[in-house]
Amino acid sequence: MEDLYTPGQKEFAQQLRDNILKLTECYKSMLLASMIENETSSERKGLQLSVQAHNLVGGAQTLLDMITQLKLSILTSNIEKLNEEVEKEKDTYKTECRKVEKKLESLSSELDVALDELESHYAASQYY
Repeated sequence: MEDLYTPGQKEFAQQLRDNILKLTECYKSMLLASMIENETSSERKGLQLSVQAHNLVGGAQTLLDMITQLKLSILTSNIEKLNEEVEKEKDTYKTECRKVEKKLESLSSELDVALDELESHYAASQYY
């Protein structure tokens, strides 16, 4: 299944895994640092907890940034697909417009011929 990803997607997935692993390690370190064995180690453990909490917040912020980046890439790829669809529809409508214009030109010339014929009949009639 990894072969389905582009190199950029593989790199992004690896960064995501690394970030989640870092968050897990920070959380484990916080749990280990929160166990107070004696009074002398409590101040040092408090500092360790503060550092681990800072690391946890930084890792969470990085994860949120990656999620934002992923959302933007999804939106961007959807916009590109939508633009392609719009271009296809635009081309279809242009083709139909050309067909309608040709039919209108044909009808216009037929109408001109019919009006000329009607005018000649009127001119040849007794009502003129």
